[in-house]
Amino acid sequence: MHLGIKVFGPSKEASRIEEKKSFAKELMKRKNIPTADFKVSIKMNYTKALSYLERISYPIVLKADGIAAGKGVIIAESFEHAKETVIDIFQKSVFGSSGDKLIIEEFMIGQEHLFL
Repeated sequence: MHLGIKVFGPSKEASRIEEKKSFAKELMKRKNIPTADFKVSIKMNYTKALSYLERISYPIVLKADGIAAGKGVIIAESFEHAKETVIDIFQKSVFGSSGDKLIIEEFMIGQEHLFL
């Protein structure tokens, strides 16, 4: 249906920055844009994700890769909390396919700036 309403927005490729957090993080890394250190884990590598989580410092930030209605970011204060979150995302699929990839990110304190 054509309503004759003129709209504009990003291309399909550019919209991936908002849709897929892993795409945005990897783009920032490639372009030397400052961002928190991170690791991407996929659902099939559940045990590798847990192994990595056992070796790092806390707190950390866990993010479902896709759009999760504003609920896909968890700050884990401990390995136990991180493990529960990984189980929820990877095994219980609490975020559906948005949780097929998980971003494990350095926790940073400070102000976030958004430019529109």
